[in-house]
Amino acid sequence: MTNLLDIQQVAERTGLSAGRIRTLRTNAEIAKHGHHPLFSLGFKVGTGVNSRLRWRECDVDEFLGRLQAAAAGS
Repeated sequence: MTNLLDIQQVAERTGLSAGRIRTLRTNAEIAKHGHHPLFSLGFKVGTGVNSRLRWRECDVDEFLGRLQAAAAGS
């Protein structure tokens, strides 16, 4: 089974605030390069407007791994 992370856990792992993640998730213009490759993968659990956002842990780990690899290569 895939582990799911909430927005606070993603914020802790990325070093960004939950508010900034929400902005980058939904606003491609602010993201400047289209939808964010990680934050746009967030999904709501439930059907309500206030349903909580979740991310698959493997998606977060993969994204952070790519960032680390890119930083090591530069």
